[in-house]
Amino acid sequence: MNAPFVQGFVAPARSLRVIWEHPRLWPLVVAPAVITGVLLLLAVFAAVLGGRPTTLWLLPWLVRWPAVLFVVKSIVTGLLAMAFGSLAYMVGALLALPFNDNLSEQVEATCYDVPAPLSFREALPISLQHSLLGFGFWLLLEVLCLPLQLLHQTHLVSLHHLY
Repeated sequence: MNAPFVQGFVAPARSLRVIWEHPRLWPLVVAPAVITGVLLLLAVFAAVLGGRPTTLWLLPWLVRWPAVLFVVKSIVTGLLAMAFGSLAYMVGALLALPFNDNLSEQVEATCYDVPAPLSFREALPISLQHSLLGFGFWLLLEVLCLPLQLLHQTHLVSLHHLY
């Protein structure tokens, strides 16, 4: 009864073993990781740099209320992080798409003796659909978590006023 559950825990180790035993698969793992990592770092960098000018633009109206300025700066930076993070996720998923699909097809062909992998042209529509669904799910989670982030910022402001 618990066999599929236990198999889920050992799957990452088994996957790493397969990739380690077949060095021709290494570039298909490294390329998407590098693409995604670079894009996410750029998204964080853009959100932090974009939050400062936006806050400075609002500064003349908010200079009398430092607590409100803190909240506005936090909200602007958070919204920019969500926007740039969404963009980085989408672009990263689309750029990593050929590598991920090719890796999946190569592993199936290697481990399970299945027929030759699909061509890039045949696999592209399926991969795009998966990328768009994943992006939609991630965006939904971000929107659902936004009230929690705003609540946290409000709590920080209330603590600021107590001390």
